[in-house]
Amino acid sequence: MCFSPEASFISGGILTALGINGIYKTQNKEKFIAAIPLFFGAQQLTEGILWLTFLDKINPIITLYVTYLYLFFALIFWPTWIPISILIIEKDKLRKKILYGVLFIGIIISLCLIYSLIKYGATSSINGHHISYKFNTLIEQNYGLIAYTICVTLPFFISSKKKLIIFGVLVLASLAVTYIFYYYWLTSIWCFFAAILSCSIYLMITRKN
Repeated sequence: MCFSPEASFISGGILTALGINGIYKTQNKEKFIAAIPLFFGAQQLTEGILWLTFLDKINPIITLYVTYLYLFFALIFWPTWIPISILIIEKDKLRKKILYGVLFIGIIISLCLIYSLIKYGATSSINGHHISYKFNTLIEQNYGLIAYTICVTLPFFISSKKKLIIFGVLVLASLAVTYIFYYYWLTSIWCFFAAILSCSIYLMITRKN
């Protein structure tokens, strides 16, 4: 399996278009969850640009800035955005209380990751036909990865909208595959799989039946 700037730009372009269309087709609170493919699209486009900085040997400072932008989406953004997007559309009081708890954990994780990236820094490089990200954060520890995974997947299982469970299952399955076969490139490849799978969210929210 070989990824490339073309793969990142094509997937990013498609997801961005789906996200914009999904936001247009949904109303009010659903727009938050409809925006998930849009943000995944932006994330993939960012990695496409990162590929180009390596292949064209652009100023390393630009590579560093793009690396941090990608990691903002991959590490910091999702643990908070996903609980919020599910919480906003949830009507059941008990489920909302649980989602508030998940959101609180997600915010803590996001803040810890911001602190870690600022204090320890991060780098990226092409290794084995994939982009490898190196950073010193809690995600590198199994307990940190578990906490992160809970924040970005559990809300889909908590939601009273049963169709959303499908996306949660798919993302967990993609994590298992990535962890077993592509652990060294976990940050890049799991995000790529999750991005592609976010197309299912577009279908769920735009097709009521």
